[in-house]
Order: sequence, then structure tokens, then C-alpha cells
Amino acid sequence: MTIRRMCPGDIKAVAELERKCFDNPWSEQVIKDSFENERYIFVVADAAQGDGGGVPSCTPPPSPCAAYGGMYYVGSEGFIANIAVTEQYRRRGIGRQIVEKLIEECRKLRLESLSLEVRVSNYDAIGLYTRLGFTDYGIRPHYYLDGEDARIFLLEVKEIFWYEHGRGNTVVLLHGWGGSHKSMLSIANSLKGCRCLIPDLTGFGDTPHPEYPLTVDDYMDAVLQKLNEKNIDRFCIIAHSFGARIAIKIAAKYPERVSRLIMTGAAGIKPKRGLKYYFKVYLYKLKKRLGIKSNAGSEDYKALSGAMKGTFVNVVNEDLTALLPGIKADTLLVFGENDTATPLYMARKMEKLIPSAALIVYKDAGHYAYIERSAEFNAAVNSYLSTHNA
Repeated sequence: MTIRRMCPGDIKAVAELERKCFDNPWSEQVIKDSFENERYIFVVADAAQGDGGGVPSCTPPPSPCAAYGGMYYVGSEGFIANIAVTEQYRRRGIGRQIVEKLIEECRKLRLESLSLEVRVSNYDAIGLYTRLGFTDYGIRPHYYLDGEDARIFLLEVKEIFWYEHGRGNTVVLLHGWGGSHKSMLSIANSLKGCRCLIPDLTGFGDTPHPEYPLTVDDYMDAVLQKLNEKNIDRFCIIAHSFGARIAIKIAAKYPERVSRLIMTGAAGIKPKRGLKYYFKVYLYKLKKRLGIKSNAGSEDYKALSGAMKGTFVNVVNEDLTALLPGIKADTLLVFGENDTATPLYMARKMEKLIPSAALIVYKDAGHYAYIERSAEFNAAVNSYLSTHNA
């Protein structure tokens, strides 16, 4: 299922969906007029494109759209007008994806809020908006034509915080799990002739986490969105640990944009599992089935709450090994010999699978080798980047 911006060829299918879902549907002409209004944004769930994505053509779709959402904006405020999902596609999370796409569009427009009205009897929708972080602002009496009240929901739209330092060739620095832009400042301050851009990745530093789990693709999209806003087409990436997962995705999916890639303590390869691990998993599942509370789980996971736990699970369970051969940029890998979070065998595997990769191993250093051996690391990075003009 692909969630994309609506095209003119979708108008008839959206009008048909309106007629199926609402007692007082928007007419095809109203949808067309709204679509042509620059302050309206429509997105559709395109069942015909499956999971492949791609660029949709602006011709009549081969089959009815599975769902659609529409919003408009005035000043810095956005308003959701309609959300509709055809019956056969309900309870599959598509409505949630539609709303998340509209939130993404709000961020692109730098809107400050997004609001909507929903029937007081629509408990499923109320639950969805609550999980997505919308706040209930009360009742609008007799809002609908049949006299039913509406609940008013509002979401404050917040952007990712970015720190910028220096001038010159663009270098994007991506911190590890639990870090922030401050984690990468020692590297940024050492770089010569570089414009350093460092985000507080969503859920860390000054960037809040939404009320729903994210994936590595979501983090990648957020980083690329900011770079696109700044009209930055080509850049280097320096990434640590979790940040390397995002870097791998960008470098493999958009190889033309990444000129150099430097990863230290890089995550992304599925770890080897011994008998002890599988016994712990079995014991955890058994206790869960028996209703016995378990303290199993990593310290990182235990420290999380709410949607961040879902994000953590999504991140650590995705194996990026298959993407490594698709990285075209010259790549420098820097690992600590004593790294237990991302052991040295992962570095060896990355070096083997990335076509143009070199590996530096620091003795008596661990997962934070870039800090433990900062002088050597920063010198190596400056030397590596000096051979390239972004």
C-alpha cells in the first residue's frame, strides 16, 4: 500500500469513496475545486501500487483508491477536512498512515498545528487521534447535520531540531541511540572547511517523539526532508551506532546523494545469537503466557516508555545487511576492538559487503571509539574528507 499525494486522475475514485463512506458526501465537483485550491492537500492510499511505491502517474487509477485524506491550511494552522477508508481496507492501519502523511505535509509547510472535528460516537477515530498525540479540546455542539456533537482535536506540529556549524562542504552527522547533536560536537568542531548539520533525531535531545512508533525509514525521510528544504543535493555523512542505520539506508537508496560515508560503531547487521539468547527468549515468552512479570530486555529498552518502545523494537529488528552492497560511496569504518554493542565481526562483514570500504580498528577502545580516541579519529576523518569535494 502506497500513501501518496493525490493526482487529478484520482478525483473520480475519491468521489466514489466519499459516496460509499458518508451520508453527506462531497461531490466530484467540490473535490475537484478543492484539489485545485493551493491551500488544500489531498493524499490517497493507492492499493494498485502495492508496496513498491514509485512515482504515480496523473491518469485515472486502474482500481478505486483504498483510502484518502484531505486538509487545508490558513496561516500556520492546518485543518483536516475528511478521512475515508473503504470498507474492505478498514482495521489495517491505513487510516493511521493517511493521518501520519498529512502530519508530514504539515511539517513540510512549517505549520504549527493540525486540528479536526470527529463525531462523539466515532470511538475508533477518537482512539486513533489520541494515540497520534492529538489533544481533546472539548465539544462542538450539534456540529453535524443530524444534530450529533463533534469532539475537537488539535495536534501541535513540531519540527526536528537541527544544529548548524561552519561553512564549506556539507557534512551530516547522525548521533547514536540516546544521544543528541551534542554527542557529535567534538567531531563537528574538528572539521575544516565543512558545513556541519546535526539533527536531534526524533525522540532525542530537543526533538520530541510522536505518540506512535517510528521506523528507520521514518528517520531517513525526516533527515532527507530537511536537506531537501535546504536544497542540499549531495553531502557526506558521519554516523555513530544507531545513526549508522539511517546512513546505510540513505547511502544505499540514494547513492547519488552521498559522496563520502564514515561510520563508527555502526549498527545495522543482525547479531549472532547463541544458545543462551534463545533460552532467554523462550523463558520470557513462557513467563508472559503464564502471566508472570519478567525483567527481560536490554537496558535501553527498559528505560523507554510508550511509543519509543515500539520504535526501539522496529529499529533493532531490522537487518540492513542486504543494503550494504548497494552503497556506492567510499566508506570509512572505525570500530573499537573491545566494542560489545557492535562487535568487530560486524565491522568485518560491513567491510566485505560495502564495495569501497576501509576499516580502522582502535585497540583498547569500545563502542565510543570516536570519543575515547578523539584526536586520532578526528585526524583520520579530516584526512579522509580532504580527498573529496562534496
